Amino acid sequence: MKILGLIVEYNPFHHGHLYHLNKAKELLNPDLTIAVMSSHFVQRGEPAISDKWTRAQIAIKNGVDLVIELPFVYSVQSADYFAHGAIDILAKLKVTDIVFGSENGDINIFKDIAYTIKNNQKAYNNIVKEQMNLGLRYPDACNQALSLLMNKTVTTPNDLLGLAYVKEIIDHDYPIEMHCIKRTNDFHSLQIEAISSASAIRHALKNKIDIKNQFCNYKEYKEFYLPPRKPGIVTVPEMHFIAVNGKGDPNEPEGEYKAALGMLYAIAFTIKMSYKGSHKIEGYFPYVVPPLEGLWRQGDGG
Repeated sequence: MKILGLIVEYNPFHHGHLYHLNKAKELLNPDLTIAVMSSHFVQRGEPAISDKWTRAQIAIKNGVDLVIELPFVYSVQSADYFAHGAIDILAKLKVTDIVFGSENGDINIFKDIAYTIKNNQKAYNNIVKEQMNLGLRYPDACNQALSLLMNKTVTTPNDLLGLAYVKEIIDHDYPIEMHCIKRTNDFHSLQIEAISSASAIRHALKNKIDIKNQFCNYKEYKEFYLPPRKPGIVTVPEMHFIAVNGKGDPNEPEGEYKAALGMLYAIAFTIKMSYKGSHKIEGYFPYVVPPLEGLWRQGDGG
């Protein structure tokens, strides 16, 4: 049995997370997908935007089979401790593969660094201690040690976290295959794009910027789909729709209405799954096919 393990925060869950989840499942075609997820508090020690139950429910709705909580004592720690807790849980659950996001995108580089550290552990630790005594922060001291041992550095957040996962697996000889997927955006960017970073989304929320199109669930548009009991005026922003213009009785078993429905959903799901093919649609982002909408009018004889 192939069991895919993911380590996530989903703070909040957005198109980039859905892309990572779908690409990981496409890569491995697992029998089961398990996510280890931070609790109410995340790695920077700050409270998550939404509670752990909401984020777990969203993960399940979007294709994860089981969500396991990463205990608070690990979820708010630095990369090494965060990775230790998460990988230990996945190993106990007999996960066969993990897939993580990375700025670098080359798993062999992570393995090379991890094995170098393992095989030169004493020298590595001594350099790290020396550099910290000189005033460097722990991540910078680690990079200085890597630079001296193998002329390499790891500086970006997801690469640092990914390296911590790989080190943990290699140090403990866990029977887990490691894979990474290259990030689709710049982690520094606060720009809202087709697939924005979680940092950009949190920044936008803080500054009251409209980012409804960044989420994967149409329920984020609750003011459009779940109107209040009291009538009111709703301003609907510009959106793209796939539409069929025609006429017909919805109750006719083989009528035009039924044929139009088949056409709409065939197109919607073809576009949704297009990322799996060789042709890439400009501006594409992962999405959940929303509910059917219609504009109805009655003919002259009605």
